[in-house]
Amino acid sequence: MKFTGPVLAGQDETMGERIIFYTLHRSGSTYAHEVCRAITRLCGIKYYSPNRGADEQVTARQLAEDRSFWPGRDGCFGPLRFFMPIEPAETDKIILHLRDPRDVLTSMFFSYCFYHSGEVPPATGYRKEVADRGIDEFVLSLATAKESPVVGDYGTGCHLWPIAGNLHNRYRQYLDHLVGRANVVTLRYEEMIADPAAWLRKVASVFSAMEADSIVAGLGDSCRGAAKPEADDIWSHKRHVTPGDHKEKLKPATIGTLNDVFHDVLKAFDYQF
Repeated sequence: MKFTGPVLAGQDETMGERIIFYTLHRSGSTYAHEVCRAITRLCGIKYYSPNRGADEQVTARQLAEDRSFWPGRDGCFGPLRFFMPIEPAETDKIILHLRDPRDVLTSMFFSYCFYHSGEVPPATGYRKEVADRGIDEFVLSLATAKESPVVGDYGTGCHLWPIAGNLHNRYRQYLDHLVGRANVVTLRYEEMIADPAAWLRKVASVFSAMEADSIVAGLGDSCRGAAKPEADDIWSHKRHVTPGDHKEKLKPATIGTLNDVFHDVLKAFDYQF
């Protein structure tokens, strides 16, 4: 999938700082939201987000399709879980926070089938049917299908499939539009888990309103570390955060296929395959 329409211009000289936080579903985006919300409050910057609790909550669909939304607005925007068809100006500051796509797909299965809230209760109806067909079928379809292979969202972004596309497309859009730009800081979910203090400081360093050390010192304890679950619980929102979870949950043949599908992504972001 490619966005074919004209792109929006970025901010003009009269605007303040604009920071855009891009990521993906199942990549610590809820924690990223809490961090962005806390930092913007410290810095006195307006925060726009699809998540609740922002200064202005705006849907992902509006951010992606309402071409009148962006001009004249500054502040922090995120977490945006797929590339939006806008072209940030060189003066924009971009955070691109990614996770191994094979682990993202694994996490999406458990989110979709078992614990994410939604119209149909977990492990019932069409969600149970997906669970019964198994994780391997699920991850391969979400990685490559041209149309959404499942009903509903449940932490997958599938309700926005016509805009976001399959998971490989979501990564490919980032590779095509953001990777290699001088104004993009690329972060990894794996570092957020292994060394949350270092990850947090890198996020804080993007905001120029305050020194990074002052921002980190001013954040509450809930933002200073990404909490880890005590057990691998399929009913928990933070079911399993350790990198490489796909190796334990997927068949070798499935992993091999995903390695082929995401070869460009894995190579670009130095994930082993």
